[in-house]
Amino acid sequence: MTADLAPGGDAAELHGQCIFTGAGEPSRAGGTDAFPTAPVPVVDLGRLRETLRSRLVRNTDLYTVLVSRLAADAPVLPVALVDELVALTAAILQHGGDTPGDRVLAAFALYQRSRLGGSGAWDDDPRAADRHLLAAADGLTASTGGLLAVAFALAGALDDRYPDGAVRAHLAGRFAPVQKALDAAGVQALAVPRPGGLTLLAEGRLHPVAFGTPLPRRLVVVPDRRPLPALPTLLSYATTPAQLIDLAGRARPALGSCPVFHADPAGPAAALHDAFYRAAPRAPTSPTLLYLGADGFTGRSPGGLAVLAPGRDPFADDLLDAGFTGVIGWRRPVPGPVALAATVVLHRELLADADPEPAVVLRRIQSWMRVPGGASAEAAGALVLHGL
Repeated sequence: MTADLAPGGDAAELHGQCIFTGAGEPSRAGGTDAFPTAPVPVVDLGRLRETLRSRLVRNTDLYTVLVSRLAADAPVLPVALVDELVALTAAILQHGGDTPGDRVLAAFALYQRSRLGGSGAWDDDPRAADRHLLAAADGLTASTGGLLAVAFALAGALDDRYPDGAVRAHLAGRFAPVQKALDAAGVQALAVPRPGGLTLLAEGRLHPVAFGTPLPRRLVVVPDRRPLPALPTLLSYATTPAQLIDLAGRARPALGSCPVFHADPAGPAAALHDAFYRAAPRAPTSPTLLYLGADGFTGRSPGGLAVLAPGRDPFADDLLDAGFTGVIGWRRPVPGPVALAATVVLHRELLADADPEPAVVLRRIQSWMRVPGGASAEAAGALVLHGL
């Protein structure tokens, strides 16, 4: 991907990011003018951040561009642009910006400046970039895949250029709560997409792998905007590492103990209702297994599993927030008969086991869909598991 870098501006534009209050107006007491006070600048962080973004991208995803600029063969950025990035990120931090994104962008700017010198020494700029990444680390666990991809790529770029820094090791150490959650859930690695592969957090280490490399048996992916190819492993998706930590602490009840069918029992999914939900309450009690085919579900689950009709995938995070540990849905449209056939077989497999592992069952259903006579090889890749 070619980054659409915006032309640089004058660093003096930083002054244009301040809004002056009325504090400079003279006050009047007893009919005499007091000495006027100096204007008090109030920095607009939103405008500073937007100016920074405009220097890097136009009409494309910022984090995708930053990752591309961290590749080993990426060209060195122009000196004037790097100076402006350093000035803008420093101004954001100086005036109270302290989000993980602020810190990662500051680290990115300092790394780019370190490339201009070409010394390869672990000196002020790479050390400061390392400090910014570590300062962002706790917040990164609540960040989505795009920002994580930049942070992990930046740690790798710093290590490749300055091996003495051990930045990946420092950052992985700050992800110890995520590693603990992976271990508790029986998941071998957290995966974040990178160009041509994944960055894995596994056994307390961060390391990049290329697509085609053998992968651990079970992954949880925190996705970014890059579509993933089909991977020969058990996988599910989490919006953030923090969501994984939350889900790993939930108990998983027996699925058949309280099934709830939230759809029209006489509608297109009537066969599913008659086979698995005939005696189930329609009211949203505390479902251990939920079929969601209609809007308006307001119940909470004690850690159960939800299965979504096509078109309901945007509800996945809401259901995880409502107590479900896993949600199986369709990430793109599929024909109704194909989805229904797969959902019936999915229920049969889930309820046949006293303690099913949803990722294992899902993989089995996807394999069945791909064989001649199965539901649909093309639709198999649309069926995904959110959570655990």
